[in-house]
Amino acid sequence: MEGLFRRYFAVSLSVLFLAVGFLSTLLLSFVGEYANVQNQKILDQQTEAAARLVESSLDKRNGNRLQISDLTAGFAFLGDASGNEIILVDTGGRLLATSDAEQFAGKVLSHEVTQAVRRGEEFFSSTNLKGYLSESKSVSARACMNQNGEIYAYLFVAMENVTVSAFLDGMRRFFLLNVLIVMAIAYLVSYYLTKRMAQPLRQIARATNSFAKGDFSVRVPVGDEDDLIGQLAISFNEMADALSKNEQTRSSFVANISHDLRTPMTTIGGFIDGILDGTIPPEKERYYLKIVSDEVKRLSRLVVVMMNVAKIEAGEVHLNLSSINFFDTACSMLFSFEQRIEEKKIKIELEEDHLPVSADADLINQVIYNLIDNAVKFTPEGGTIRITFKKDTTENMGVMTITNTGEGISQEDISRIFDRFYKSDRSRGLDKNGVGLGLYIVKSIVDAHRGSISVSSVKDESTSFRVSLPLAKDTKKRIFMGGQSNE
Repeated sequence: MEGLFRRYFAVSLSVLFLAVGFLSTLLLSFVGEYANVQNQKILDQQTEAAARLVESSLDKRNGNRLQISDLTAGFAFLGDASGNEIILVDTGGRLLATSDAEQFAGKVLSHEVTQAVRRGEEFFSSTNLKGYLSESKSVSARACMNQNGEIYAYLFVAMENVTVSAFLDGMRRFFLLNVLIVMAIAYLVSYYLTKRMAQPLRQIARATNSFAKGDFSVRVPVGDEDDLIGQLAISFNEMADALSKNEQTRSSFVANISHDLRTPMTTIGGFIDGILDGTIPPEKERYYLKIVSDEVKRLSRLVVVMMNVAKIEAGEVHLNLSSINFFDTACSMLFSFEQRIEEKKIKIELEEDHLPVSADADLINQVIYNLIDNAVKFTPEGGTIRITFKKDTTENMGVMTITNTGEGISQEDISRIFDRFYKSDRSRGLDKNGVGLGLYIVKSIVDAHRGSISVSSVKDESTSFRVSLPLAKDTKKRIFMGGQSNE
């Protein structure tokens, strides 16, 4: 869980860092470009002012000769005001006037530079004009022409790059400081939110550890039911409830099966020992051997039930489908309970309707046997069992309904009546031999046939089990895989 927290936290911070870094780089590039554009405008404006000064220094009465002294004074004033260097050279690259006479005295500008200006090339970039300047600067150049369109001089204005660099350095420091502040705040917020989001997962992990130790009482607090974590907590708690119920059912089953195994074994052992040691007289041996035989059969039934459950859960029950008659099968099963039915004076109402369904004969015999066994067991003395058959043409199913009078089943029990190991008769007052697996096996077999089974009950009146199976048409072998079948 801590590893998940750290990974999520690291990913969150990495994404935030990349986003802030990208936006900062983009903004700095935009600001730098904007600063360069503004500097170029300023440089162009100063070049225009210097060009006007050159033009105004022409002595038109004296053959358009330049008044160098006036130009030098004007260039010095403009250079001091702007901090830029202003240079005017003739067509041969020799200095005519400048704002800094000491720096350029005796220097000749490269012919390549003057020709580049003649061709109209721009110089706004870091250049030293082929060594003419002492360091690289941003330069704006212009050719000066007379009224006849002849070039008589070249004008250059050079600006220190440090202005833009200093501005960008300041912006970088500003952004770096703000990024650090934002990252610190984001770190705290992300840490808090990540830890808060991971808290339910930690609680689920702790609850899972409790489950592994056998404690199913732990539940996870549910926060926002609309988000994924909240839904996970709800699902986890529902799973915990189901596990808790299953554990209670399992404990009840262990107690029941222990009782059901111990009682007949104790009876068998006691009576056999009594016969062997002579405690039971010879004339009574047959009576007690009959009891022993009944208890052995009871143990055999328990073993068969447990084996059936094991086969169902292992997916080892094969369906050998054939066309069988619901009515005939129910009649043959009723004969198995003839003695018990007569002892309790139960009235049987059997609605004759020959209904062929596609099913495994042996397994459906077990289904009907269990359902009739339950009906006889829970029908009071003098009560009624009614069995009806009908065809459901909508679903193409054959339907058998077994209804018995009696106390009925509560709604709580109905919701779990088909669960494994569940016994609605918890007091064992009526169901002394059952272990809560009969109806579970019945439903598993019916589901394997792609049928359905349902139960309805009216308290203190009756209970009805409704079984639907596909009507017979074609038959083939299917393999039962734990509640479903594969063709």
